[in-house]
Amino acid sequence: MNETKNKLQPDNFYFLTEIIGAKIIANNKIIGKLDDVIIKYKGSAIPHVTDFIIKRPFGDPSIIVPIEHIEAISNKVIILANILPSDYVTNLEKDAMLLKDYVLNKKVVDLDEHEISMVYDVKIIQIGKKLYASDVDFSRYGFFKRLHLKRIANLFHVTEDLLSWIYVLPLPDNIDSFKGNVQLKTVKDNLANIAPVDMADILEELSREQRTVVFSELSMEHASETLEEIDPNVQREIVSTLDKNTVARLINDMTPGQAADILSVIPYEDKSEIIKLLNPDLVDNINSIIENQEENVLNFITTSFLSFSPDELVKDVIKKFKELSKDKNMTHYLYVTDESEKLLGILDVRELIIADENCMLKDIMKKHVVSINCKQTLEEASQDFLRYGFHALPIVDDDDKIIGVIPYRDVMNLKHRF
Repeated sequence: MNETKNKLQPDNFYFLTEIIGAKIIANNKIIGKLDDVIIKYKGSAIPHVTDFIIKRPFGDPSIIVPIEHIEAISNKVIILANILPSDYVTNLEKDAMLLKDYVLNKKVVDLDEHEISMVYDVKIIQIGKKLYASDVDFSRYGFFKRLHLKRIANLFHVTEDLLSWIYVLPLPDNIDSFKGNVQLKTVKDNLANIAPVDMADILEELSREQRTVVFSELSMEHASETLEEIDPNVQREIVSTLDKNTVARLINDMTPGQAADILSVIPYEDKSEIIKLLNPDLVDNINSIIENQEENVLNFITTSFLSFSPDELVKDVIKKFKELSKDKNMTHYLYVTDESEKLLGILDVRELIIADENCMLKDIMKKHVVSINCKQTLEEASQDFLRYGFHALPIVDDDDKIIGVIPYRDVMNLKHRF
């Protein structure tokens, strides 16, 4: 990939999302704005940009201008040679590939390699008067950039990560603006590296067939966490494609609140069979939640959270975090406890990332912790969530020992809430 770039030695480069909308000037007049870019392969692994599609004002038809007529280009202004717009009013060729319309924002699905992502941007390089679509951007940086949040990306050290177009399979002839996926020849990120909330967004956009294939490739834990985040209609569709033993295994990995939520979208006849396969203790809590006979917060807790000693260094915790968080339901906060599990403090993950790596947790943790006593009710917990706005609250006993954590979503956002 690097060798290809070095041979090309670009004179300049642009990003598609930054030049789309640039003013087009010809004969010292603004004649329209850049609407899209046409590419062709011409036997090369990296496609050539052949034409610009220019949207004109006042209802005039769009024009297609070959790049040979471009004299200067920037993110805001593109200057053409002296041309008459009326000479370039034409229809698109049947096999024309539009970079914005056909590629940008496409879900990337490589079913052979089980890879999914989204095209946030396309890098275009300039060599002399020729333009090439050289790279595609699937990175979180590209996502932040699209939202005009570069400063946020830089703050959290999110870096730009481009993939050379030589790893993109040639686009099919029948691709259009409504269907078709961009496919890769290589795996860039493992499915396991995609956060459940992001995976849920992606699955909701895929077709039923693609959704089934991709979901089947997730680990049981990852699938369980992803299922929790998915829209109820899609939840119902995914669950309907799975055998009852698999559904039971997924639900057994959930918190009681989330388990109750998933069961609420399953048809009654299937639900009764699945409940027979679940952990009996989980079933007791689920029934209490669904029937609203018990309102104690203990029915909603998860014991899958992160806790550390107050004397651990930030740099050591960061090293451990990725591995330890894989099997945890609640990773927004780190709970600092002593040897007897007494809750001493709390730390937001974001605060951990920006802290001095040589500090101890006890030096940067919040010592005043908002917690819920294990005897409190769900109603009291909901009031605390409304007051403080936390993602989760720790549950402690009378001696301030942490018993578990109750997630915000299990109390405030779920369909079974009374």
